[in-house]
Amino acid sequence: MPNNEMINFGFCSWDSLVQSLVRPEMAKVNLILSATVGVCELVFGIKPIVLLAFVALLTLELFSGIMASLMEKRRITSRRLRSFGVMMVIWLLALFIVQQFKVHFTGSYVSFVFDYLFVVIILYANAVYFKSIWENAARIRGSMQDKDLFKKMSEKFGDKLTK
Repeated sequence: MPNNEMINFGFCSWDSLVQSLVRPEMAKVNLILSATVGVCELVFGIKPIVLLAFVALLTLELFSGIMASLMEKRRITSRRLRSFGVMMVIWLLALFIVQQFKVHFTGSYVSFVFDYLFVVIILYANAVYFKSIWENAARIRGSMQDKDLFKKMSEKFGDKLTK
């Protein structure tokens, strides 16, 4: 029998609360995914949220690129998809290797260097993929102004960095 507090929060019964909380229909997939990410943290030392966020960003870049190609009526080739896979593997390997060095040198100043390098790599990769997603969004919208913005920014910052 529902009480007023449960109804106020949008649940008609305890069963409704448990169904919303646990989602039994997704339990198998969630358990497999959680176990896989847990093993990645255990073996490689990378926090699950960092790994999931990075993979989500890569997936968004992949789907935005596919959508942009479809909007432009360009053929999607297996070669282009393989290049995405290769880049993803390279970034993840770089992160895993740096993380392993950080874990190996825990307790020393060298660990700090590898921790800093990990952050630099992840931020650099994020910037690369955010730019790609931005460009794909511009292609989807058909806007060349967004592409020109990055060109102008890179020219301006390129001049500052080379002086």
